[in-house]
Amino acid sequence: MRVQPPALLPILRSRVQGDVLAAVYLSPDREFTVTDLSRMAGATFKSTAQEVERLVTAGLLADRRAGNLRLVRRPEPGRLVTALGELLAATLSL
Repeated sequence: MRVQPPALLPILRSRVQGDVLAAVYLSPDREFTVTDLSRMAGATFKSTAQEVERLVTAGLLADRRAGNLRLVRRPEPGRLVTALGELLAATLSL
């Protein structure tokens, strides 16, 4: 049986990117390590880290360092962050 891709997937770079965004945006009060996100997305650490880097650079994710960990979270609410969160909630889930 073939599963239909989520409706939002065509505007995202990859399924990993969609899964990372969904995990972070649908849990706005939580921080994730890149390892957490790679497990949740079912992707390699390397591909997840690359997507996180792209999303942080674009301002769609925020991050901080705690020792050797990179902690990722949803950025402060704003018009784009709110709209993206609503789109993700309507179309993607882990």
